[in-house]
Amino acid sequence: IGGTETYLRELIAHLPQLADDTEIVLLVPQEVAGVFADSPLRVVSVPHSLRRIAALRFMEAAFANFHATSIERIIADVEPDAILYPQQSMFPKRAPCASVVIIHDLYHLTFPTYCSRLQHWFRNRTYPAAVANADRVIAVSEVTKRSVIEHYGCDPQRIEVVWHGIRQLSPDKITPSDLVSGPYLYYPAVTLPHKNHQLLFRSIARLRDQGRFPYRLVLTGAKSKHWPQLEKEIQSLSLQEIVLHLGYVSYGTVLSLMRGAESLVFPSRCEGFGIPVIEAAMLERKMITSQLDVFAEIGVPDAYRIDFADATALERALHDTTPPRLLREPSTWLDCARETVAVLTQTAREHASMNRLSLPGKMIAASEPQRRSA
Repeated sequence: IGGTETYLRELIAHLPQLADDTEIVLLVPQEVAGVFADSPLRVVSVPHSLRRIAALRFMEAAFANFHATSIERIIADVEPDAILYPQQSMFPKRAPCASVVIIHDLYHLTFPTYCSRLQHWFRNRTYPAAVANADRVIAVSEVTKRSVIEHYGCDPQRIEVVWHGIRQLSPDKITPSDLVSGPYLYYPAVTLPHKNHQLLFRSIARLRDQGRFPYRLVLTGAKSKHWPQLEKEIQSLSLQEIVLHLGYVSYGTVLSLMRGAESLVFPSRCEGFGIPVIEAAMLERKMITSQLDVFAEIGVPDAYRIDFADATALERALHDTTPPRLLREPSTWLDCARETVAVLTQTAREHASMNRLSLPGKMIAASEPQRRSA
């Protein structure tokens, strides 16, 4: 599960605790509506297949005058005061009320070679428009906020930073994994190019060649189409006995692997946040990361932010005795949900206020006891 999916799962799980005088509505495709059967939130199902929804998203991106009117009607029937678009684009692109879009990262602009032509096309057609048209933008970090301002020229006053949350983890309640024997480093990440597995392999190979790497490297996460290339790299560096990829594993297994590791390693070249890094710190594991600004933002000590191209720096960090604690207190998922609802509520009020001034008799009554957020 990637960071965005983790974010969505946790946000939805914690929203019911905040539904006091605010009605929160989930708009979901009919094929996944059953997943939310036990949710205390109101669930509205879109009677389209996932394939048709994908086609509608494509058509909206491709043609300025095309609109997914069938879904627009469903949203209009809900009569929301605010709508949250959690995945960087607005779909449908016409909102009947206040709108907030969440931006996780813009790595397709930072590292354009890491995306396909279709991905570039879709993101370039939808992301800038979403940032321009939404009433407000939520960025998941200050780093992401700066990126949105730099690339899209967004007014900083329209952007709110809401950190991802973290589950409250107790090291004593997580049993170290027995899937791996001997000391190991752990990297939980899908094998995408920007995750920088290749650079990590090469630094490890240099230390191994000098007899200075007494560990295994354990990987988990989905194997992307980039994985065969990484397998060739493992073979060319003769790391078959060192690198172990366990594939996709459960969240509980991720935590137990993390708890048993000598250190988490995170050489990524681009991140909007970095949930696994915070989890490692909560489990009292060392977390060695790349030198991305976002890792400084979440509080990774300087001693553990390194250039992974420097094998000696990796070795030095592995031997460093700096306590594996973050320099900033992480947010909880309830904090994240509460701040997100606060942004939605404030945006709805501002939107309604503007409508009162410009469209008398047609404003959204955001001050009613039962406000709705879709």
